[in-house]
Amino acid sequence: DVPGFIYGAGVRGLLMPESIASTALAVDASVTMERYSFNRSQPQPRPVLANIKERLDLMRLQLAIEASRRFDFGGRWKAEPYGGVKWTRTQAWLKDLDTGDRFGGIQDAVSPFLGLNLPFSDNESLWGEASFVGGYEYAAGLAVKFGGSK
Repeated sequence: DVPGFIYGAGVRGLLMPESIASTALAVDASVTMERYSFNRSQPQPRPVLANIKERLDLMRLQLAIEASRRFDFGGRWKAEPYGGVKWTRTQAWLKDLDTGDRFGGIQDAVSPFLGLNLPFSDNESLWGEASFVGGYEYAAGLAVKFGGSK
């Protein structure tokens, strides 16, 4: 009955800038924390609800290497397709707040991804990304650059 929360942070750095003969290479690292509280278990094999008091914590570490190429269609229209490989480590803890028992585990996953970045100014762009290995994963967002660099 209590909403959970998610917070995270990440950084991206350029390893090699784009040139006429090569694509740009970048590295991306992030960490995300999630927390969810549970107070009942449902469905049950019998019609009685089981009251519980548990908390689930998830921590995700991600490291990605990506290659990209920017295409300029004249004027303001630009597109930057990209792709790469990412490693994600998810660590989970489930704690029973009544007894203090704690269970958890770690799962590592490596998957390729493809994306498209659509810049609409020097410092802002829209992006979308998909990965299809080990399940389907889709993401979209707004990217904002700090520091005024192009």
